Amino acid sequence: MSSLNTRGFMLAIFCFAMFGWPFKADAQSAQQQATIPAANSQEETASNATPPVARTAKNTKQAEPQIAADIKEDNLGDTDNVFQVGKEIVLAGQPAEEDFSTLSRAGYKRILNLYRGGDTPLDEASICRRLGLDYRHLPFDDETELNDEIFHQVRIALLDSSNTPVFVHCKTNDRVAAVWAAYRTLDQGINLETAIKEAKAMGLKTDGYVAKLRTYVSKMTAMNSALAPAPIHVQPTIEVPLYQQMLPPISLPGST
Repeated sequence: MSSLNTRGFMLAIFCFAMFGWPFKADAQSAQQQATIPAANSQEETASNATPPVARTAKNTKQAEPQIAADIKEDNLGDTDNVFQVGKEIVLAGQPAEEDFSTLSRAGYKRILNLYRGGDTPLDEASICRRLGLDYRHLPFDDETELNDEIFHQVRIALLDSSNTPVFVHCKTNDRVAAVWAAYRTLDQGINLETAIKEAKAMGLKTDGYVAKLRTYVSKMTAMNSALAPAPIHVQPTIEVPLYQQMLPPISLPGST
């Protein structure tokens, strides 16, 4: 072999060694890189996807109820936040005059009003007297006026089965829900936190009322009393129902 051929042969081997192998390696590398995005995409999809068991558990998990099954939202004209509790109690905001007639026709016997009614022109006492409804007015404007006596008397009124069903209202159901929660806890045996959650679902929004509620329930629980009424001031020879002994007398307009 001539020296030229020998140099050409050696050059060919050198070029193959220098360029042929890297090109092959680059081709293999490019092929691998072409397949990596797809693999990464599959891995990302798999990592982002919820496992079948977890998806099933998530989709089938039931939301925790805000209120119990015995509490149902109801309607009464344009009255706000109307809720029926069992068969004997309805809690609500301020009703209109015609709503009292609706309650009377529906068989309600007692109206318990916790709203002072400064911006409401209704004379509820007269309306209830005309319709033959027992009317009780236990107003308070804010948490500074919400005291143990109001909690006591509302509980007694709700426990009195001789005048049911009973309709309890304030302006927005904020006051009513707070006081009702004490009855719910102490007289119906519902956990306080559950009762507060239910009350908030029905209109309770004032933190001061919640604080008074907690204090009252704590006090009554410490006394180990299902009902701690205010002192009864009646003559022992007069037969007066318990709730009438403990609720304040009603002053009707025009009566002297």
